Amino acid sequence: MSVPHPFTLSHKLGIFFLGTRHHQCMYVSKSLSNLLKEQPFTGIKIFAPDDTSISNSEPLDLREREDESVYVEAFNG
Repeated sequence: MSVPHPFTLSHKLGIFFLGTRHHQCMYVSKSLSNLLKEQPFTGIKIFAPDDTSISNSEPLDLREREDESVYVEAFNG
């Protein structure tokens, strides 16, 4: 994936003020879990939206951007 070259003045200004906002890498649950396994993470679990092992998760919006998100939890250590 790469950042497109800005051709118009408005596009150049947008990049100046907002940055590129392009992803350099995209993950699915499985690839993110595999990456975490290569690091010192344990207890890696893939969850469905609105599901978590976090206690007191009420302040969190567990469905935020549900259609474009992956839900993976892991512990460091």
